[in-house]
Formats: sequence, C-alpha cells, structure tokens
Amino acid sequence: GPIPTELTQLTNLIRLDLSYNRLTGTIPTKLSQLTNLNWLYLYGNELTGTIPTELGQLTNLTLLNLSQNRLTGPIPTELGQLTNLTLLNLSYNELTGTIPTELSQLTNLDSLNLYDNRLTGPIPAELGQLTNLNWLGLFNNELTGTIPAELAQLTNLNWLVLSHNRLTGIPAGLGQLTNLTRLRLSHNELTGTIPAELGQLTNLIRLDLSHNRLTGPIPAELGQLTNLNELYLSHNRLTGIPAELAQLTNLTQLDLSHNELTGTIPTELAQLTNLNELGLSHNRLTGTIPAELAQLTNLNWLVLSHNELTGTIPAELGQLTKLRRLYLSHNRLTGTIPAELAPQLLHQRCPVLFNFNGRFCDDDNSTHEPHIETIADWGITLGCSRTNYCPRASITRWQMAAFLYRAVTHRTGTEPTAPATPPFIDANWAEPGSSYIQWAVVAGVMQAPKGQFKPQRNSNQRRHGRNDHRRI
Repeated sequence: GPIPTELTQLTNLIRLDLSYNRLTGTIPTKLSQLTNLNWLYLYGNELTGTIPTELGQLTNLTLLNLSQNRLTGPIPTELGQLTNLTLLNLSYNELTGTIPTELSQLTNLDSLNLYDNRLTGPIPAELGQLTNLNWLGLFNNELTGTIPAELAQLTNLNWLVLSHNRLTGIPAGLGQLTNLTRLRLSHNELTGTIPAELGQLTNLIRLDLSHNRLTGPIPAELGQLTNLNELYLSHNRLTGIPAELAQLTNLTQLDLSHNELTGTIPTELAQLTNLNELGLSHNRLTGTIPAELAQLTNLNWLVLSHNELTGTIPAELGQLTKLRRLYLSHNRLTGTIPAELAPQLLHQRCPVLFNFNGRFCDDDNSTHEPHIETIADWGITLGCSRTNYCPRASITRWQMAAFLYRAVTHRTGTEPTAPATPPFIDANWAEPGSSYIQWAVVAGVMQAPKGQFKPQRNSNQRRHGRNDHRRI
C-alpha cells in the first residue's frame, strides 16, 4: 500500500527506513515536515510518480536513497539545497530530463548514483565541484556529449562508471584521478585515441573501454598499471599490442578482441602468468601462435579465432592443464591437432574448438545456426552460458516478445511504442514483460487468438533464433 501520511506527525524522527517492501503510490509531499530527518530510505519498493520538490526542505538529511522504484520525471533542482548529503542514490528508476547543475552544491557528497534511468543531455561540468566524491555512477542512461574535463578535479574518486551512454571523447585529465580503482567507460561512442595519461592511474584494478570507437595504438603507458586485474579494450578499432602490457603481471582478464590489431602476438604476453582469460579474436594478427603461451598455466580461456595466424598449433599448449576453451577457428593454421591437447579438452562438451563456428558450441551444424549467431552478434541474446545457446531450452512467450522487441530496437535505433489499450486480456500489466507482449501483438509479429496471449506458454530457443532473424 501507500506510505501513510500520518508518519509526518513523527516530527522528532531522525531516521526513516521503509526499504525493501511493496509500497506503492507516490512519495507524500508532507514528508518534508520531518525536518529532523538525517536518513530517508525508500529504496526497493514500487513507488511511482515524481520526486517531490518539497524534499529539498529536509536540509538535515545526510543519506537519501530512493533507488529501485518506478519514479518518473526530472530530478528536482531543489535537491541541491540538501547540502549535508553524503549519499544521493536515485538509481534504478525511470527518471528523465537532464542532470541538474544544482547538484554541484552538494559538496559533502561521497556517493552520487544516478545510474539505470533515462537521463539525457550532457554531464554537467559543475559536477567537478564535488571534490569529496568517492563514487560517481551515471551508467545506463542516455547521456551525450563529451566527458567533462572538470571531472579531473574529483581527485578523491575511487569509482567512475559512465558506461552504457552515448558519450564522446576521453579527456586526458582523467589521468589525474590517481585514487581510481575502477574506470568503466564501455558501451559509449568514444572516439579518438586512448590517452596515454591513463597510465598514471596506478591504483586501477579494472579498466573497461570496450564497445566504443577508439582508434590508434594501445598506449604503451598502460603497462604502468601494475595493479590491474582486468583490462577490457574489445570492440574498438585499435591497432598494435604493445609489449609493455607484459608488465601487468596481476592481470586475470585481458580482452583485446574485435579490433584492428595487426602484427604478431607478442611473446612477452607469456609473462602474464595470472591470466585466466586471453581474448585476441577478430583482429588481423599474423604469424604463428607463440609456443611461449604455454607458460600461462592459469588460463581457462584462450581465444585466437578470426585472425590470419599461420603455421601449426604448438604442442606446448598441452601444458595448459586448466584450459577449458580453446578457440582457433577462422585462421590459416596447418598441420595436425597435437595429441598433447586431448587430455585437457576432449572431455569437454565443446571439445577442441579448432573449427568452432561462431560463439556457441551447441548450435554447430544446426540449420538454425546462422540465425542464432546473427542475433548473438547483435546483442539480442547472450545464450544460456558463455559457450552454449541451449537451443532446446524452453522460454515463455513473453520472453520471446522481449527478444523481438530488442531486435527491432537494434535495427531501427529507436524504441518501438505500444498503444495504451491492451489488445488482449490474459496478461498482468504489473508483471515484467507486459509492455513487450503488447507491442509484439500490435506489431503483428506474434499472435493472440481470441484475445488470449498465453504469456507463460513455452517456446524454444531454436525457434526464437530463427524467428528473430527472419522477422528483422
């Protein structure tokens, strides 16, 4: 039910925590009468409507968490009056509009979380005034423009996560954020080269610049990031692997796939003895597979497919006793499969993947494989695991509608809309997937005979792959 307005009579309240319930309705504007509040936690409910501007009167608040609801509308500029705030969390809602510059007045903020909304426009340069920030999360929005150079003033930042937006350009000044341990800028529209200054971020544990439009060589200066555990640079247009990456001896994940890397695989990479996964696929790498890679005894995944590698498969790879996936397909390799590899890989469901076609093991030689691989490449499905699609697994009809919805969004670049009047009667509109179902029926890509959609009826993954590709 709704939040009782009678709570506003508790004028001596210091902390109000109603989190993780099933509260519905709007946030009462009368909560502004609780002027002694230090904490206001309403997260993890089903609250709707806009954030009341009156909350800006709660000037004693230090913690405000309204995340994981269904709040809509803009972020009120009045929240900039809450100058004692150390935490502002509005994530996982449906907020729209721009980020108010007034939030720059919250100079005591330690954590600002606005991720997983529908915010648009640029990141305000004024956020650079929040010099006490430790955590800045703006990911999964629709933010545009360049990353403000002023963010370089946030020298206390430990986490900076701006991924899944439409941002362009990486300011070299981010190299001044020497306390950063996580920098995630993936799935944007970043162009230009990777600033060499990022090599100054010697406390980084994770660096993710994948799924952008970055060009030029990978800076040798990244070899100075000796605390890195994870480095993701895939799906860009980068060229050349610097031998200096071999200095990143704490790396467990290195993904340079889907770039324009040329030349040979540096033998120096064999020094990365903590690696669990090495991804170099979908590049233009030439030469032979270095036998020195056998020194990477912690490897679980070695992905070298879709290059121009030549020569034979080194028998030394049989020393990789922890190896579970070896992708060497779509190269120019010759000779026989070394018998030394059999003990490690032949017992796997996807045995030695020398001729592996695509990303899934369990769709090889299927008539539906081209369709399945296409929708996987488009990001419409991830399969049931990293290597399997599970074509015979059951999915419900509403899940099928969701897949189709993503497919059309991928092709058109815009989200399709559904009419306000439901065309059928057997779906609960409060349940996840209802909007997908409604769109699918009205668009004519799925049927609902006699007004019955039957959203929980099972389909299967194989049919889903075929239908998605054909209907697109």
